[in-house]
Amino acid sequence: MSDSMLSGDAISILYGLVGLFTIFRLVQQRSSFFDRIVTGEDMHLVWMISFFLLTPLGVLVHEAGHYFTAEYYGATNVELNHRGYWGFVTYNGTFDSSTRFIITGSGPFVGVVLGFVCLVGAIVLPIRMILRHLLACFGVLQAFFHLVGYPLLDLLSGFEGDFSTIYSLLSIRDAIVVGMVHLVLIALLRLSWQSPRTRNLLRW
Repeated sequence: MSDSMLSGDAISILYGLVGLFTIFRLVQQRSSFFDRIVTGEDMHLVWMISFFLLTPLGVLVHEAGHYFTAEYYGATNVELNHRGYWGFVTYNGTFDSSTRFIITGSGPFVGVVLGFVCLVGAIVLPIRMILRHLLACFGVLQAFFHLVGYPLLDLLSGFEGDFSTIYSLLSIRDAIVVGMVHLVLIALLRLSWQSPRTRNLLRW
Protein backbone atom coordinates (compact mmCIF):
# COMPACT_ATOMS: atom_id res chain seq x y z
CA MET A 1 0.00 0.00 0.00
CA SER A 2 1.41 3.40 -1.04
CA ASP A 3 2.08 6.27 1.35
CA SER A 4 -0.70 8.33 -0.28
CA MET A 5 -3.22 5.55 0.30
CA LEU A 6 -2.17 5.24 3.93
CA SER A 7 -2.50 9.00 4.35
CA GLY A 8 -5.94 8.91 2.74
CA ASP A 9 -7.04 6.09 5.03
CA ALA A 10 -5.73 7.94 8.08
CA ILE A 11 -7.70 11.05 7.11
CA SER A 12 -10.79 8.92 6.53
CA ILE A 13 -10.48 7.43 10.01
CA LEU A 14 -10.11 10.89 11.53
CA TYR A 15 -13.07 12.27 9.60
CA GLY A 16 -15.05 9.14 10.45
CA LEU A 17 -14.54 9.79 14.15
CA VAL A 18 -15.84 13.32 13.70
CA GLY A 19 -18.71 11.80 11.74
CA LEU A 20 -19.59 9.61 14.73
CA PHE A 21 -19.57 12.69 16.93
CA THR A 22 -21.84 14.40 14.38
CA ILE A 23 -24.31 11.51 14.59
CA PHE A 24 -24.20 11.75 18.39
CA ARG A 25 -25.00 15.46 18.22
CA LEU A 26 -27.78 14.88 15.71
CA VAL A 27 -29.43 12.28 17.93
CA GLN A 28 -29.11 14.57 20.93
CA GLN A 29 -30.55 17.58 19.12
CA ARG A 30 -33.03 15.78 16.87
CA SER A 31 -36.11 17.51 18.30
CA SER A 32 -34.80 21.04 17.89
CA PHE A 33 -33.01 20.19 14.63
CA PHE A 34 -36.16 18.99 12.87
CA ASP A 35 -38.53 21.62 14.22
CA ARG A 36 -39.67 24.56 12.07
CA ILE A 37 -37.17 27.07 13.47
CA VAL A 38 -33.64 26.99 11.98
CA THR A 39 -31.12 28.36 14.47
CA GLY A 40 -27.41 29.08 14.20
CA GLU A 41 -26.75 25.89 16.12
CA ASP A 42 -28.87 23.97 13.63
CA MET A 43 -26.84 25.42 10.76
CA HIS A 44 -23.58 24.47 12.45
CA LEU A 45 -24.86 20.90 12.60
CA VAL A 46 -26.07 21.12 8.98
CA TRP A 47 -22.54 21.94 7.80
CA MET A 48 -21.11 19.11 9.90
CA ILE A 49 -23.63 16.63 8.44
CA SER A 50 -22.96 17.90 4.92
CA PHE A 51 -19.23 17.32 5.24
CA PHE A 52 -18.70 14.48 7.68
CA LEU A 53 -21.78 12.35 6.95
CA LEU A 54 -22.69 13.09 3.33
CA THR A 55 -19.22 13.41 1.79
CA PRO A 56 -18.83 9.59 1.65
CA LEU A 57 -22.01 9.56 -0.47
CA GLY A 58 -20.47 12.16 -2.76
CA VAL A 59 -17.29 10.08 -3.03
CA LEU A 60 -19.36 7.02 -3.92
CA VAL A 61 -21.21 8.91 -6.67
CA HIS A 62 -17.89 10.22 -8.03
CA GLU A 63 -16.30 6.78 -8.14
CA ALA A 64 -19.49 5.25 -9.55
CA GLY A 65 -19.12 7.66 -12.46
CA HIS A 66 -15.70 6.19 -13.22
CA TYR A 67 -16.91 2.63 -12.61
CA PHE A 68 -19.94 2.60 -14.88
CA THR A 69 -18.20 4.58 -17.63
CA ALA A 70 -15.28 2.13 -17.62
CA GLU A 71 -17.73 -0.78 -17.80
CA TYR A 72 -19.63 0.91 -20.63
CA TYR A 73 -16.44 1.16 -22.70
CA GLY A 74 -15.62 -2.50 -22.17
CA ALA A 75 -13.03 -2.39 -19.41
CA THR A 76 -12.48 -5.67 -17.60
CA ASN A 77 -11.90 -6.44 -13.91
CA VAL A 78 -13.45 -3.09 -12.97
CA GLU A 79 -13.28 -2.55 -9.22
CA LEU A 80 -14.64 0.33 -7.16
CA ASN A 81 -12.68 0.99 -3.97
CA HIS A 82 -14.66 3.20 -1.60
CA ARG A 83 -12.74 4.25 1.49
CA GLY A 84 -15.13 6.66 3.07
CA TYR A 85 -13.76 10.09 2.27
CA TRP A 86 -11.77 9.03 -0.76
CA GLY A 87 -11.74 6.21 -3.28
CA PHE A 88 -10.51 4.98 -6.63
CA VAL A 89 -11.48 2.71 -9.50
CA THR A 90 -9.18 0.17 -11.10
CA TYR A 91 -9.74 -1.62 -14.39
CA ASN A 92 -7.94 -3.41 -17.20
CA GLY A 93 -8.07 -2.54 -20.86
CA THR A 94 -6.29 -0.60 -23.58
CA PHE A 95 -8.05 2.59 -24.61
CA ASP A 96 -7.24 5.57 -26.78
CA SER A 97 -6.77 8.99 -25.20
CA SER A 98 -10.35 10.10 -25.94
CA THR A 99 -11.85 7.14 -24.09
CA ARG A 100 -9.44 7.55 -21.19
CA PHE A 101 -10.43 11.22 -21.02
CA ILE A 102 -14.11 10.29 -20.81
CA ILE A 103 -13.55 7.62 -18.15
CA THR A 104 -11.34 9.91 -16.08
CA GLY A 105 -13.58 12.92 -16.48
CA SER A 106 -16.78 11.06 -15.63
CA GLY A 107 -16.06 11.11 -11.89
CA PRO A 108 -15.66 14.89 -11.57
CA PHE A 109 -18.53 15.37 -14.03
CA VAL A 110 -21.09 13.46 -11.97
CA GLY A 111 -19.74 15.14 -8.82
CA VAL A 112 -20.42 18.58 -10.30
CA VAL A 113 -23.85 17.49 -11.53
CA LEU A 114 -24.67 16.15 -8.06
CA GLY A 115 -23.66 19.47 -6.52
CA PHE A 116 -25.81 21.61 -8.83
CA VAL A 117 -28.76 19.20 -8.63
CA CYS A 118 -28.69 19.47 -4.84
CA LEU A 119 -28.56 23.27 -5.07
CA VAL A 120 -31.55 23.36 -7.40
CA GLY A 121 -33.39 20.81 -5.29
CA ALA A 122 -32.84 22.92 -2.18
CA ILE A 123 -34.62 25.82 -3.87
CA VAL A 124 -37.50 24.08 -5.67
CA LEU A 125 -38.38 20.99 -3.63
CA PRO A 126 -41.33 21.33 -1.21
CA ILE A 127 -39.48 19.84 1.75
CA ARG A 128 -38.85 20.82 5.35
CA MET A 129 -36.67 23.93 5.64
CA ILE A 130 -33.82 22.21 7.50
CA LEU A 131 -33.57 19.65 4.68
CA ARG A 132 -33.40 22.46 2.14
CA HIS A 133 -30.50 23.96 4.09
CA LEU A 134 -28.85 20.53 4.16
CA LEU A 135 -29.23 20.01 0.41
CA ALA A 136 -27.85 23.47 -0.33
CA CYS A 137 -24.81 23.07 1.91
CA PHE A 138 -24.02 19.62 0.57
CA GLY A 139 -24.50 20.84 -3.00
CA VAL A 140 -22.11 23.77 -2.53
CA LEU A 141 -19.51 21.53 -0.90
CA GLN A 142 -19.70 19.01 -3.74
CA ALA A 143 -19.58 21.59 -6.52
CA PHE A 144 -16.78 23.57 -4.85
CA PHE A 145 -14.71 20.46 -4.18
CA HIS A 146 -14.96 19.19 -7.75
CA LEU A 147 -14.48 22.56 -9.44
CA VAL A 148 -11.92 24.19 -7.14
CA GLY A 149 -10.63 22.08 -4.25
CA TYR A 150 -9.83 18.84 -6.04
CA PRO A 151 -8.26 20.49 -9.12
CA LEU A 152 -5.99 22.64 -6.95
CA LEU A 153 -4.99 19.69 -4.78
CA ASP A 154 -4.32 17.60 -7.86
CA LEU A 155 -2.50 20.09 -10.07
CA LEU A 156 -0.43 21.82 -7.39
CA SER A 157 0.56 18.94 -5.12
CA GLY A 158 1.59 16.26 -7.60
CA PHE A 159 -1.28 14.09 -6.36
CA GLU A 160 -1.76 12.68 -9.90
CA GLY A 161 -5.50 12.37 -9.66
CA ASP A 162 -8.27 12.93 -12.18
CA PHE A 163 -7.44 16.46 -13.24
CA SER A 164 -3.74 15.97 -13.89
CA THR A 165 -4.68 12.90 -15.93
CA ILE A 166 -7.41 14.76 -17.82
CA TYR A 167 -5.15 17.61 -18.89
CA SER A 168 -2.24 15.30 -19.69
CA LEU A 169 -4.42 13.50 -22.23
CA LEU A 170 -5.34 16.66 -24.12
CA SER A 171 -3.65 18.71 -26.79
CA ILE A 172 -2.96 22.33 -25.87
CA ARG A 173 -5.99 23.49 -27.87
CA ASP A 174 -8.31 20.95 -26.24
CA ALA A 175 -6.88 21.69 -22.80
CA ILE A 176 -7.72 25.37 -23.32
CA VAL A 177 -11.29 24.49 -24.31
CA VAL A 178 -11.74 22.22 -21.28
CA GLY A 179 -10.19 24.87 -19.06
CA MET A 180 -12.64 27.46 -20.36
CA VAL A 181 -15.59 25.15 -19.67
CA HIS A 182 -14.16 24.60 -16.20
CA LEU A 183 -13.98 28.36 -15.60
CA VAL A 184 -17.56 28.83 -16.83
CA LEU A 185 -18.75 26.22 -14.32
CA ILE A 186 -16.84 27.97 -11.54
CA ALA A 187 -18.49 31.25 -12.56
CA LEU A 188 -21.89 29.52 -12.50
CA LEU A 189 -21.15 28.21 -9.01
CA ARG A 190 -20.20 31.71 -7.86
CA LEU A 191 -23.40 33.15 -9.31
CA SER A 192 -25.39 30.44 -7.56
CA TRP A 193 -23.55 31.19 -4.32
CA GLN A 194 -24.33 34.91 -4.63
CA SER A 195 -28.03 34.34 -5.29
CA PRO A 196 -30.03 35.69 -2.32
CA ARG A 197 -32.05 32.47 -2.09
CA THR A 198 -28.91 30.35 -1.98
CA ARG A 199 -27.12 32.65 0.48
CA ASN A 200 -30.13 32.45 2.78
CA LEU A 201 -29.95 28.64 2.68
CA LEU A 202 -26.22 28.70 3.43
CA ARG A 203 -26.33 31.24 6.25
CA TRP A 204 -24.55 30.25 9.43
